[in-house]
Amino acid sequence: MSLPPLSSITALETLDRLGSVKATAAALNLTQSAVSHKLKTLQTTLGFPLTSADGRGVILTSQARQYVRSIRPALTALHDAHQTISTASGPLTISCAPGFAAYWLAPRLSEFRHLFPDIALRLLTQDSAAADLSIRFTRHDPATEPLMRIHFFPVCAPSYAHSPSIPKRATDLDPNHLLHLHTRKDWDAWLSTQKATLDTSQGVLFDDVQTMLAATTAGQGLSLGDRLTCEDALRSGALIRPYADEILSDKAYVLETGQGGRSASATAFENWLTETLSA
Repeated sequence: MSLPPLSSITALETLDRLGSVKATAAALNLTQSAVSHKLKTLQTTLGFPLTSADGRGVILTSQARQYVRSIRPALTALHDAHQTISTASGPLTISCAPGFAAYWLAPRLSEFRHLFPDIALRLLTQDSAAADLSIRFTRHDPATEPLMRIHFFPVCAPSYAHSPSIPKRATDLDPNHLLHLHTRKDWDAWLSTQKATLDTSQGVLFDDVQTMLAATTAGQGLSLGDRLTCEDALRSGALIRPYADEILSDKAYVLETGQGGRSASATAFENWLTETLSA
């Protein structure tokens, strides 16, 4: 069995001490849904139930309590070691692709800052030679594992889908209503999976994912979204998926080290980033 993510183990131990998901979330600077997700991840890894319903709350199962008793000394030792010898402090500049920064990293910054309060974080959404680490959306070396692969699929606002009704076949789409990010090749690639040959030269071309998705949400047309940038909008109903098919992007999110080399703060960020992405 592989080791579970440390953040999930910490969530369980904190729940055992504090007795409620709400208190656990407050102690770890997380949302209650994030705590629940970490517990589900840990439960899947361990293979036994961790909680059971208790009125409006939850209580730990006997197996979970036994597990916490077993791992608590190790967690305490790890915490003490971190407090004693950690050199993760000082300034840390992260250059990050705008989509990843806005839709994934920014909502989780409180968790990183809680773990490393002595790191003065600076977040840029443009490439910079001054960055200690860069998270870029680019073509990557197939021999290396990227941070995250991306699948594209069409999204639109419900108002666009129903007024007038969006065509059932992609071959009948109005190419003037296709919204593009940086390139028109992504739509060409998706349309090819539908055996549709549309002239994509007239749709609006954007250089910023947030602006494109704002136009999409306002009912201006269809864009190619992904789970990272569109998850919240799809969950709330602000956007919908009119077609199920998706394509794997030829780009991925990768992490690169700046010219100054890897500092203790940069290492701490990379470890937190990869652990949180895998949770």
